[in-house]
Amino acid sequence: MRVLFMLLAPFLSGTDTECIQVPGDRIRAGDIAARIDDFKQVDADVEVEFAPLPGGRRILTAIELQRVAARNGVTAKILSDVCVQMKTRLLDVDEVKRAIELEIQNATVEVLDISRYPIPEGQLQFKKSGLTPPAQNGSSLQAVLWRGRVTYGGSRSVPIWARVRVSVEADVSLAAKDIAPAATLGDGDVVVEKRRMFPYGGVSSAPAQTAIGKRTKRPLKKGDVITAAVLEIPKDVERGDKVDVAVSSGAAQLRLDAIAESAGQVGERVLVKNPASGKRFQATVESKGHVSVTALAEEQK
Repeated sequence: MRVLFMLLAPFLSGTDTECIQVPGDRIRAGDIAARIDDFKQVDADVEVEFAPLPGGRRILTAIELQRVAARNGVTAKILSDVCVQMKTRLLDVDEVKRAIELEIQNATVEVLDISRYPIPEGQLQFKKSGLTPPAQNGSSLQAVLWRGRVTYGGSRSVPIWARVRVSVEADVSLAAKDIAPAATLGDGDVVVEKRRMFPYGGVSSAPAQTAIGKRTKRPLKKGDVITAAVLEIPKDVERGDKVDVAVSSGAAQLRLDAIAESAGQVGERVLVKNPASGKRFQATVESKGHVSVTALAEEQK
């Protein structure tokens, strides 16, 4: 708990009105000159020290400041330490929405809550890698957490977050009726409907043109979203199919009927059984219902 508090302390601290507020990640002589007149003789762009983390404080002692002045040819008599903070502000809902809309084009974004600790001036970034998908696949109604960052000072950044609802309009393929498992989809089995969907992850509807002709892995109810995960390409030879086998051994050629004991596409090898002899052997799928064997020596018991 103590370690957690130390990590969060810089972000939980407020702005100290007694501290000099610096706009970047460097403390410059011009910043100190606002409090110590002798520093007006030092070039305003001279770097004095790194600024503290956003929300934190840095104390520059009188001795440190006298040394900085001396290095720059100024004799100064400084009697007190100086407190410095990086200038910070709070996030604004509108700027968070704009940053998210830059990442997701043509999206509907509703910002419900945002991080409320001080941040430096910088560039807001909400990358899709920081977006947590909804627990309900594809839901555009569920609020989700989106982690982002504010980059400043070149390569430095601090984390920020927003709780949002975000959706895009998309064409969704739906089952037009109850569909049995292992059914090959036809034109009348799929309807397309426009819906508001979560833009990343979760359910990804299969385009209607790619769903037609594919086979279902499980039953579908009317109105179910048809996803790529529930579809498969039908095999040219299915297990249990009666197949025509073209056998060649040297100059001799033979044709016989067999039963497929495994499934495959054109070019793949399947196991078939000669029902007359009971022998099993590997064959190559040539087309739907047709396989070939190059030599009888390939037969396997």
